[in-house]
Amino acid sequence: MEIDKNSPLPRYYQLMSIIKRRASKLKAGDKIDTVVKLCAEYKLSKATVEKAVSELVKQNILTSE
Repeated sequence: MEIDKNSPLPRYYQLMSIIKRRASKLKAGDKIDTVVKLCAEYKLSKATVEKAVSELVKQNILTSE
């Protein structure tokens, strides 16, 4: 899935949806890609990726170590 830069949905929110889909296939303890990899893969700024990850941590979908 790609980020639609013309969408009215914020980019961080679109990325959250993508990560949620990926996370649903993971087991406890599995890791998602690093912020740097997500930035490169989706051509997003570090701040945008960090906001998406932070929101998912707040929602208890991800944990941060």
